[in-house]
Amino acid sequence: MSIIRQFIASAAVAIALSGFAQAATVDITRTDGTLQSTTGLTGYTTGGADMDGMVVTAGFRSGATRRAVFATTGTRAGAAKGEGFALGFSGLSTFSAPFELSVSRGVLTSLRIDALAGDTVFDTASGNTGTPGSANGTGFRLRGTVDGPVSVLFTDILALENETPAGDLYGTLRIGFERLAGGGLQSGSTFSFVQDTDNLTTPAAPVVTSVPLPSGMPLVLSGLVALGYLRHRRTRA
Repeated sequence: MSIIRQFIASAAVAIALSGFAQAATVDITRTDGTLQSTTGLTGYTTGGADMDGMVVTAGFRSGATRRAVFATTGTRAGAAKGEGFALGFSGLSTFSAPFELSVSRGVLTSLRIDALAGDTVFDTASGNTGTPGSANGTGFRLRGTVDGPVSVLFTDILALENETPAGDLYGTLRIGFERLAGGGLQSGSTFSFVQDTDNLTTPAAPVVTSVPLPSGMPLVLSGLVALGYLRHRRTRA
């Protein structure tokens, strides 16, 4: 009995240490970027066939940048396949199933996903409903291990029309591999991660805010108009 207890305790420690190591390898940052607005969200589950149109851009250590568009590849499955890389998803929902990234040529240093191009957003709030209609999200997490730290940047925050952003939905995700051993993901390697997504009822549009005039500017403008009028009268005279 004591041996069994010792085994269970050792397993628990190993799991805890594994979770800590994984958390330490991912550096997550959120910035507002360009505020986006939509009328609503379509539902609580998003599969691979629901993200058509997302634009995926891969950056390589050689300086090359290659782009591919996410498209349906099967039931609940989709992928973006470009020169030297592929990003795919197959599963019932992005809430728990992982995205799979593979590198077939060169050294991949970054991956940028413009989800808004496919009427999709990343729901980053784990265990929090956040924006109405988004339900619970799943924050970015790795599946497996990598040899070095990975940076994750969410930008272009989204809100429902005429509402303040809840801080859970973002339209753009960039994953940086520059600090991995060898300067990035090597050819022949794979990278698996979970990140929940939601679909939009209407395409997102950037929110344009008016810039208030500096104090006293209306008075200056009024003076310029009056001066122009006086000059016009003198010319006619």
